[in-house]
Amino acid sequence: VVADASTNSVKFFTGEISSEKIQILIYDLAGRILLNKNVSTQDMIELPFTATRGTYLCSVKTESAIVNRKFVWQ
Repeated sequence: VVADASTNSVKFFTGEISSEKIQILIYDLAGRILLNKNVSTQDMIELPFTATRGTYLCSVKTESAIVNRKFVWQ
């Protein structure tokens, strides 16, 4: 996960994910969903995202796995 406030986007590098369906969720630390997108498999996914400065949680779900990461938005 690469958060880039200068372009108001979050980039996800999916690498070798073989699933055709990927769900990306971004939460604030209070558990509120700020972004919920379903996308198809690509090497890099860039999604628009704007938020106040802080720490956020990202969950990437495929048919076979869930990957959770934390990132800082500045």
